Amino acid sequence: MKKGKHEFYILLKDTERSRFASTGPMETHLLNDWYAAADARGVNAMDVRPEALQAECRFLLDKGWDEVEPEDLVDEPIDRANHYVGKLPAYASGTDRSKVISILCRDCSKVRWAALNKPFPGVEKLKAAGMREYQAICLKCGYSASDNYNWSRP
Repeated sequence: MKKGKHEFYILLKDTERSRFASTGPMETHLLNDWYAAADARGVNAMDVRPEALQAECRFLLDKGWDEVEPEDLVDEPIDRANHYVGKLPAYASGTDRSKVISILCRDCSKVRWAALNKPFPGVEKLKAAGMREYQAICLKCGYSASDNYNWSRP
C-alpha cells in the first residue's frame, strides 16, 4: 500500500508507564525522524492515518492509559518541514536542505541552486523580508545575491 504525501500522525506509546501521545499531521519524509527519536527513548512509535487516530486514542484511554505531550515521551526531532525534498544536481547535493533556494545567478546567467545564510522561512516570509536580510550564495560559482524578491523553491 503506497502512503500519500501528507496526513500521517505519529502515535507514541510508553508501555512501561501506560502513557501515550500523538503528533501530526506530517509528510512521510518526516516519519523516520520520529521513529528514531522514539527508539532512542525506548518508546514505541507508529504512523496512523487521521481517520484511525481518534479510535486509537480512545482505545488507549479506555484501557486506563494517560495522554501526555509528545515532548514528555521523546526529544522532538529537528523540524524538517521547510527542507527541500526534491532532487538536487551534483553541485548542490551536499548542501543543507533547509537552506537551498533557486536563484537567477548573474555570473552564471542561469537559474542555479544557492544556499541561504539562514534556514528557508517559506516563500511568503522570504519575499516579505527586507533587502539583505537573506543572502544566497550560488552553489556553482559562489556569486552572492541579496535580491530576495526573485528567488523560489520548486
